[in-house]
Amino acid sequence: MRAVARHIGRLPSVGIGRPFISSVSVASDPLGDRTAQGTIVAMRHLPTILLILSFPVGIVGYTVATDVLQTLTLPAYVRPFVLLFVPLLAAGLVMVPFLVPFIDRKAKADLAAYRASQPPETDDADASPDAAGPPPPGDPP
Repeated sequence: MRAVARHIGRLPSVGIGRPFISSVSVASDPLGDRTAQGTIVAMRHLPTILLILSFPVGIVGYTVATDVLQTLTLPAYVRPFVLLFVPLLAAGLVMVPFLVPFIDRKAKADLAAYRASQPPETDDADASPDAAGPPPPGDPP
């Protein structure tokens, strides 16, 4: 027990009981190759992995919802619609958390491309409404 206490005493820590927090931070990486646009490189493909995992999760959600609904006693005129649409809704709701990171990444890329295609905004002091040109016809001077 004393050997463990001596070893822990030599660990760098930030705060009480948090060893190695400062040595793991991405900002302290001298080469700067651990990050790609603010994310850790190992996590760059996580939205794609979650997208792929969303399909099996949707199938499981559909199957579970169908099994639960088949145990219910429903009227004959409602049963086919309920057994079709409610499991689809359940599968969609189960898939949403897996799809959001992928859609978010695509939306950010589209927004960056749109901003890059726009001309840069200028902050001219001369751009007042009076200096914009002559007033439209019909306005009193």
